Amino acid sequence: MVGTLPVGMFINTDNSVYVADQANGRIQVWLNGSTILTGNYSGGLSVPYSVFVTDNSDVYVDNGRTNYRVDKWGWNSTSSVPAMYTCGQCYSLFVDINNMLYCLMGAYHQVVSIKETMPNIKIDKIERIQNVRLWNHYAIRRRELKKELRAMPNLQIELELFHGTRITPPSEVYNGDYGFDMTFTSSGLWGIGIYFAKNASYSCGSYAYTLPNGKKQVFLAQVLTGDVHDCKSDTSLRRSPKKNDKISNLRCNSVSGDTEGSKVYIVYKNRVVYPTYLITFIP
Repeated sequence: MVGTLPVGMFINTDNSVYVADQANGRIQVWLNGSTILTGNYSGGLSVPYSVFVTDNSDVYVDNGRTNYRVDKWGWNSTSSVPAMYTCGQCYSLFVDINNMLYCLMGAYHQVVSIKETMPNIKIDKIERIQNVRLWNHYAIRRRELKKELRAMPNLQIELELFHGTRITPPSEVYNGDYGFDMTFTSSGLWGIGIYFAKNASYSCGSYAYTLPNGKKQVFLAQVLTGDVHDCKSDTSLRRSPKKNDKISNLRCNSVSGDTEGSKVYIVYKNRVVYPTYLITFIP
């Protein structure tokens, strides 16, 4: 008996079967092709959706719907550890030969992957930001951008990226008129813009905001990157470069580059970012 709401299933090379029993918050296991239930993984799980098992029997389970993470059980372990922090449910999980963990987040139409970029911190809480005014401005701009870039239907125009506010209280972002406001920006490697990172480790360092109790905070934001111009550092930038000087005055929507082990993205306008989640952690 699997349960009232079985969803994800995984079968490994020795014919062991792992099934996500969502209704009962557990992963049920039938080892080595057995028809008799062998055991289950359940500690701390809430409505799990997907499961993946590696060749060395590490078990990765979606725990993102309410706990915003993927949990990992090592071989013969009775307890789990967080393997990835997410913004929601993972509809599919995969671990490649380099131990890169992938989470398919259907609600955001993208795949999020983090290769242990936050290994030494403890997540205290994850808060979803709800600001109707900011969201409406962002949604309007997203619709406009889709129309502007309709000639590139396969282009991913929106990414989820990390941002640390340093000395600026995060409340000034999620309660402000513009959210991430160009007024508070300073010059960086790609000029004066608002900087976001693909890797959490980049934002969780010196860019994280420090609370009086020593805990730190960073945002996970939805960013309209649109048509991205990837380039080396250029401190003279004040807006995105033109797409092609000889054809038109149209400009790219954002700039990207590589620094400190992470891909970074820079936008130069207000209202093209929404502060989706505020993550509080203990370094």
